[in-house]
Amino acid sequence: MKRFSEISIGSSSFDEARRLVLLYSRTQLSGQRHFTVSINGSIVGYVNATQIRTDVYRLAALSVAGDSRSCGVGRMLIEESIECLAEPGIRTFEVAATISDIDFYRRIGFATVGTFFDCQSIPHIKMKLERMSEPSPPDSPYLLATS
Repeated sequence: MKRFSEISIGSSSFDEARRLVLLYSRTQLSGQRHFTVSINGSIVGYVNATQIRTDVYRLAALSVAGDSRSCGVGRMLIEESIECLAEPGIRTFEVAATISDIDFYRRIGFATVGTFFDCQSIPHIKMKLERMSEPSPPDSPYLLATS
């Protein structure tokens, strides 16, 4: 059974999640919120979120353990994180997607914005998802993303 949760810096769950994401140091993580998915008690997915403006969160460092890919862990991380972060006034969620991840984010409702840029010598493109300003029906939490 998959379980979604938010974790804190310094917790044992955080240390376990960091093994999935080796690029980030503790100093880069301050001010962020951290989310995981576990299966049978083991963390198999991680994503972090940083509020970059009063109405915008950036989701980053999405990581899913190799044997847990293609079974909904990544989608669960993004969708549940957005639900946790959706407070009054929070309308926009952004990601920097690699070429191979564009379709994954499009299926969730993100749209590409702008042109490709390099991050650590890997081409990325900014994508964003706009939430409805009014509470949405439970079966449709997102407005189609706009560029």
